[in-house]
Amino acid sequence: MWYRIHSHFLAVILLLSGMLACKPQPGQLQASNKPKSAQTVRVIASDAGFGYEIWNDGKRVILQRHIPAVEGNLPFPDSLLARKTGELCAEKIRNGIFPPSLTLVEVEGVFTSQGKSLPKVP
Repeated sequence: MWYRIHSHFLAVILLLSGMLACKPQPGQLQASNKPKSAQTVRVIASDAGFGYEIWNDGKRVILQRHIPAVEGNLPFPDSLLARKTGELCAEKIRNGIFPPSLTLVEVEGVFTSQGKSLPKVP
């Protein structure tokens, strides 16, 4: 009888210590624990073109002055492309991906969906 109580008590202690060990520490960033609140995409003027910012709860979390995943520092040629790319980035944040890296294929997809092609480095 004593052995059963002792082994159950030990199991509970081990379980609790395991849960505490897995608990994220304050200030520790984990993509899966990111709040899924609404992000705001703002188009900005940037270097003879456009870029975007993503805001979350009154804080700017992304400032993108150039087309991501493209060689060189090329701004977006129009505000619609900047907004659509920013919305894709914000969607990744909402899905718990942070930082929300975009691939060249994803950026090309945004451009081709608007009937445009990626600009080339001069």
